[in-house]
Amino acid sequence: MSTGHRPPERHRGPSAAALMLPAAVEVVGVLMRRVVLQLVATAALLLVYHVPPIDFSSGGGSDYSTPAAAQSQGLCVSTGTSCVALNPQVTAETSATTICISHFTEGLRPGAHYVSDMKIQLGRKAGLSPEAAETMILDHIVPLALGGHPRDPSNLQLQEAAESYRKDRIEKKLQCLVCAGQVTLSEARAAIATDWQAAYHRFAHVKCHRTNKVRVTEAPTAN
Repeated sequence: MSTGHRPPERHRGPSAAALMLPAAVEVVGVLMRRVVLQLVATAALLLVYHVPPIDFSSGGGSDYSTPAAAQSQGLCVSTGTSCVALNPQVTAETSATTICISHFTEGLRPGAHYVSDMKIQLGRKAGLSPEAAETMILDHIVPLALGGHPRDPSNLQLQEAAESYRKDRIEKKLQCLVCAGQVTLSEARAAIATDWQAAYHRFAHVKCHRTNKVRVTEAPTAN
């Protein structure tokens, strides 16, 4: 039996993980507070800018057999050869609470299955194989950002990817100009529906003066 004394136990400080825990908890707390604040802000925005939703699930396909009547009701924009369907939810009066609000168009975009079917249908009319049509971009003639109809075939066309990217730029510029009050909604729609490349050359250089305050006007000032 040993009668020696036990050596004193060494005191160990807190581990590195224990030291990092409070900081990690604080970071998580900050992130959670930001998420909650964002959700509250989004909910408040929806309450303030609530617009009754429109059901586009049927796929559109409106029959504009009388384009003049449809145009007079704001249901389509004439290109001279056709009448391109519009989203009746978006008018000059509702622009500030629809297309000029961030993420308004996200819930309107057609699903992948619909897009694929429309590519094949439009490709068939253009003499393209299904494989060739699938490589194309399904483009909204009047973009959703200017109140084009999301699913009506009269507002859909096939585009090469490179061409589509260029058109996207003028779509964003026109949306900005409309929301800044520099161009009317009807003028922007007519310009891009009739000849988007001409619209690009006309408006691409115009500086948008949009601020946080949306200003939609009836009289265009951009040349």
